[in-house]
Amino acid sequence: MVPTDYRLDQVAARLIERLEGTRPTFRGAPERLGEQVRSIASDQVEAAIAEFSALGTIDEPERHAAFLRKEILQTMVPRYVRLAAEMNDRHDRGWGFGAMAGPVGRLVLVVVALLVLWLVLLKLIYLPVVWPLILVNLSLPFWPDIAAALFKFSHQKQLQEMVDDMTTIQEQAAVYMPAERLHLADEAPRRHRRKDKDTEH
Repeated sequence: MVPTDYRLDQVAARLIERLEGTRPTFRGAPERLGEQVRSIASDQVEAAIAEFSALGTIDEPERHAAFLRKEILQTMVPRYVRLAAEMNDRHDRGWGFGAMAGPVGRLVLVVVALLVLWLVLLKLIYLPVVWPLILVNLSLPFWPDIAAALFKFSHQKQLQEMVDDMTTIQEQAAVYMPAERLHLADEAPRRHRRKDKDTEH
């Protein structure tokens, strides 16, 4: 049995929390992101392994250590690096608005919204369909913020899905017995049958 703190999903969740704190520092440097993520992940996995090995709370620490190294470093890390690079790229591109997401760009959006309101929408104020357009137009300076919030929500959802997948992998690992255990379990009835035959004779 594996204590909760050292389950794959819990180790992955703590690692993601740490990586998310580091990710913004690599905006504009995607080539360094992967290397740094792998380094942090390796350090955290080895720290967890050293901790549960010292405590002696796991029956087969070597087996669980190999399991953590494989699933974290080979399965989770490449997936996280891809998501992190995409998120940093979206931030660098102003959430799809480019320079318009910056302070000067926001000022331009305010001016554009006011011009459209004054030159077009107010002249058609008597039309009911124009009122929703006025609200949309006035929200124009906040569109980069809305886009950022949506991207961040999507990113957090994808990270949670990653942890959920780690939960599934951990549960599957607990269900299936390793090959050496299957071999021993298969040999045990044979030994008992041999003993019974010897007793009969």
